[in-house]
Amino acid sequence: MRLWILLGLLCISPVALSATDVEVGCQRLHLALDPRLTPEIVDQAWGSGVARDETPAALQLFDCDGRLLDRFDLEVPLARMDPTLVHGAPASTFLVSTDLTREAGTYNGPLTILLQVNHDHLSAATVRGLDGTATTIHLTQTGKASWKQINTRSGDQFLQVESHPVRAGFETSYRRFLIQRKQWIERTLVRPGIWESDGEFPSETLFPDASSKPNVPIVRSNVFSRSGQGDLAVIPLTSTIDYQANAHVIVHFTDGDPDMGRKVFQPELKALADLLAIRCVTIFKRNLQHLRPDTGTVAMPPSKQLHEWRKKQEEYRDLNQLSYSYNSNALSLLAKPQQEQDVVALFHELLGMGRLRGYGIFATSQHETYDSLYVLDYPQVDGFRFDRANNALGVSGELSFPFSSEPRVLEYKFDFDSLVADIESDVKFSQHVNLVVCWKASGDYKGRFFLNSLLVGDEGSARVNYGSTHQAYAEGSNELRFEVIILEDLLRYLQDPVEEAARQKLTYVDD
Repeated sequence: MRLWILLGLLCISPVALSATDVEVGCQRLHLALDPRLTPEIVDQAWGSGVARDETPAALQLFDCDGRLLDRFDLEVPLARMDPTLVHGAPASTFLVSTDLTREAGTYNGPLTILLQVNHDHLSAATVRGLDGTATTIHLTQTGKASWKQINTRSGDQFLQVESHPVRAGFETSYRRFLIQRKQWIERTLVRPGIWESDGEFPSETLFPDASSKPNVPIVRSNVFSRSGQGDLAVIPLTSTIDYQANAHVIVHFTDGDPDMGRKVFQPELKALADLLAIRCVTIFKRNLQHLRPDTGTVAMPPSKQLHEWRKKQEEYRDLNQLSYSYNSNALSLLAKPQQEQDVVALFHELLGMGRLRGYGIFATSQHETYDSLYVLDYPQVDGFRFDRANNALGVSGELSFPFSSEPRVLEYKFDFDSLVADIESDVKFSQHVNLVVCWKASGDYKGRFFLNSLLVGDEGSARVNYGSTHQAYAEGSNELRFEVIILEDLLRYLQDPVEEAARQKLTYVDD
């Protein structure tokens, strides 16, 4: 055990071995430098800040027969690639560094990314924020920033320290990048003070641990912490409640430590914050006449706004037309969905047309944790049971007909990937969901789920929800979590079953 602990504490500095070719199975990853450059020249010029006129470097991936599969362009000529695999990464991953050093300034220097070889493609590793936005992992080495690699039993982690000026001086960000559930995630703490590269790298105890919640900021004891204590609270106004959306109050509790076990503030602190916020808004409302007049750009007249909105919608319709009819009933929705509300409307249209059958909808809500409740009601075998030739959207013949279900949870999304973001942030839980209805699935879900297409061959014979297009399995297991109706795929299938079935085989493959 002592030996393992010592091994776990070993770290790798930002300067590592370099190579121009790495074997990935029978594939080859090549660092292509300008013909005037060699690895030795790169090492000599590294960090000098001298401007270069050579062609920017690039990463090239070749297949087993030497054919070029993909290319990843870098920004500058000086580049290095560490041939050592990053341990525990979701895909074959290597550290690639570029020298962005300039002759002057303390905020420039080498930049390192985590380059992933995912089958036939090259990409930079990213982390996903609470809003679902993917951001490339950047490991920077400057006069006020550095990083190091930590080897742990579950996989490599990266610690990044970076100082930047603020109005009151400096503050320093302490970031930890690690792998959870086959995805890179980020944990961040921001503390007052400055760190500079001529000092020792900060102790690991200053960085957030792996069990911290995602990056949710809170002000506590002069430390702007992102370890996830406390949620955004609505000011409980009893009159002129419009100010709930227009007023933002930050309450600072000196030495007000939250409940670290439950990651929340104590009830008495929250109640006090509510009272202070209400008082602030009340006083502010009495002095609106003292506000400086608006000197910004003149607001667009309502008629002009309406005209622009109409024009935008017409242009979108012309470029994204949606057309489908069934039993002489045509869709009322003229264009492809643009947001979740359109998905709800399209799904209910398909129910009303009779193209999707056997659903009873309780209600749809924007305020509850989950969107809707529904029941399944299959009164007879005919018209409901799966038949590849005559009823390819039907359900499993193993159901006991007539079939009636208990109330089940239905979740609407524009993009299936956004449900994954909700699950990752513990807003929703996959074991509570029975059916997801969405317009598309972009692909970032693959770190969490495998989608098995029910539109191929006899796969639909296992379907429970009439017309569902996919089964969602927990990644790496045979545990079925819920079924999915991807409306874009469904409409394609209804219009051309053969072509869509072929596309499904290529799109939803088990990586």
